[in-house]
Amino acid sequence: MDAAEEAPGRFGFDHAEFELHLAEAQVGTDPVRAARHAESSAGLKRVGSPGWAAATGVLARSHAARHGSDDACALASEVMDAVPPERMRSTTRSRLGDLVSELRAQRSPGARVKALGERVSALE
Repeated sequence: MDAAEEAPGRFGFDHAEFELHLAEAQVGTDPVRAARHAESSAGLKRVGSPGWAAATGVLARSHAARHGSDDACALASEVMDAVPPERMRSTTRSRLGDLVSELRAQRSPGARVKALGERVSALE
């Protein structure tokens, strides 16, 4: 577990992971609500921890779903700056790849999206 004081919940995962699951379930249908859950999850984890990286990645996807590409790119960059590539989990890499795909699908992704895409590709 990657928070200072946490205990697993009844089903084997903590409250932060529960919030993460809620965020991921809603990122495509209700990105505002997804962002609230992702922020809650990230707030329960240490910056740079796997749980924080996962939640921040989903938060970035919620911004992308609302066409906030600059915020999405900034959050993704924050994850990549805080977590060394050798410590980044495959699920976080996958979330970042999904984010880049979602941003590229928008009509005018811009230079920040291109730079983010290159950075995420370098993780593979």
